[in-house]
Amino acid sequence: MLDAIAADSAYRTGPQPPGKLEVDASCGPIQIEEPSRTADLPFFKKPTWLSELYLGAEECYDTNVYLSGVDNKNLPPSFSVPPGSAVARKNLSSFVTTLSPRIGLDLAALFGGETLQAFSLVYAPAFQIYQDASDEDNNAHRFLTELKGSRGPFSFDVDGAVSFVDGDRVAPTYPGGLENAAATTAPRERRRQLNSQATINLQYDAGAWFVRPTGSLLFWDMQTKLLDVEGYQNYVDRYEVGGGADIGRRVSPEFAVTLGSRYGHQYQQKLPFEPLESSNNFQRVLVGVEGKPWKWLEVNLRLGPDFRDYGSDAPVRDKNRVTYYGHGSASATLTERDRVGFTFNQWLWTSQLGKIPYFDSRYGPRQCAEKPLVLLAKT
Repeated sequence: MLDAIAADSAYRTGPQPPGKLEVDASCGPIQIEEPSRTADLPFFKKPTWLSELYLGAEECYDTNVYLSGVDNKNLPPSFSVPPGSAVARKNLSSFVTTLSPRIGLDLAALFGGETLQAFSLVYAPAFQIYQDASDEDNNAHRFLTELKGSRGPFSFDVDGAVSFVDGDRVAPTYPGGLENAAATTAPRERRRQLNSQATINLQYDAGAWFVRPTGSLLFWDMQTKLLDVEGYQNYVDRYEVGGGADIGRRVSPEFAVTLGSRYGHQYQQKLPFEPLESSNNFQRVLVGVEGKPWKWLEVNLRLGPDFRDYGSDAPVRDKNRVTYYGHGSASATLTERDRVGFTFNQWLWTSQLGKIPYFDSRYGPRQCAEKPLVLLAKT
């Protein structure tokens, strides 16, 4: 059970903070951000509504497709594998070909006026072929949108991302049990699924003070088969929906402190052959800072206690658990060409493999965009 909990937190598959969406588009995770370089082709004049257009191609060699997998010496004398399922063996290697076209549209200029400052639509698919592990072939179609505007004291900001992964509908099988459950999260991201995330912020400014209602959605619809077979990976659906508000005060034109609250619900699908699941309601009280305390530093930080209310059949000892929530990022500009960034996220989330919720903690640098082969982007 602990292995199943570790599976979600060890690999980047949990929800991401509002804004940019991190995706597993090739052999490793890529941060979907604005391209780091721009170029024009002499025979092509980019229309104003075309913000970016490029085609990326990558060939890599994966020495362990199923990460730890199962060593041959640990295979039980006999085991069953559902039809269509791949046996996740240790050190199975394969060449991986990835094609990643991308097109971005800037529609704000088409609507005119001063209310709408940003309206972007991006299609960023990734097509993967595993030469020696065809069960892992997948086509990931990703759509990103951003909408920003203001009128008088009112402003709004909407970010959304929807991904449909056209992959195998049968999950892999780890016969003999999992030595390391983190192994199963990578092939999970290549299976057939629909996931999305969205945030919406509305803000009213009154001098140095402001009020900001907010809402968010995280959603995973796993479309793989659910089977009661030992070692087979059953990926359940889950989602989180929440909302609340912040009250903030600017201590300088570009830096503010906030106090806010959130209320929401987390859902974990119940397996047909397992009566336990960890759906819950939550409340959070958050203290935050945002903006630029100095010209060279930009921060966005939220911290506070997290109160949980689980159902009577949830497999947790404390049905009214109190933990803590933290989400933030910092970016320091060292020179005109050098910038250092850091992100972290800590929260309680339902497992997609196990029964018990886990405390997800992630720390890392803010990643730069992958450089494409051919690029037509903003001038």
